[in-house]
Amino acid sequence: MRGPLGETAFARAPRVRGAVLLGLACGVAALTRTELTLLFPLLVLPLVLRSRGSDLRSRLRMLVAAGVVLRTIEGRLVERVCADQVTPYPPGIPLLIPGERFNATIVRYLKFTRAFNEKFPGFETDVHGLVKDRQNGATRYYVDCVA
Repeated sequence: MRGPLGETAFARAPRVRGAVLLGLACGVAALTRTELTLLFPLLVLPLVLRSRGSDLRSRLRMLVAAGVVLRTIEGRLVERVCADQVTPYPPGIPLLIPGERFNATIVRYLKFTRAFNEKFPGFETDVHGLVKDRQNGATRYYVDCVA
């Protein structure tokens, strides 16, 4: 596919992995500037739908893969790819940035944060990227991951 950006690697060999990487790149860009969320419909959508050598079903599968982000319970995080920055405050130094994989040490830290918050209400630790959800009296913690 020839266009203003020239021939892209994705256009030469469209694959689900490439679509996921394009979606991740759009997500990371959108974290820096909100208007960059337009990259998905203006860049990824045409690239995937106009890709040669794949049937409509494959194109739709790639499109879904590019746009899917999962909210994952912390216990199933090891080796998952982070979709949002995970940063404890203080000190405000990121543990993970989008695109990096969770490891057992980081998951242990997040479990420690959960235990600390339950044991000392009112003195909760703030971890950007760790989502706290209360339903039916139970508190669950989630992190957004790439599918």
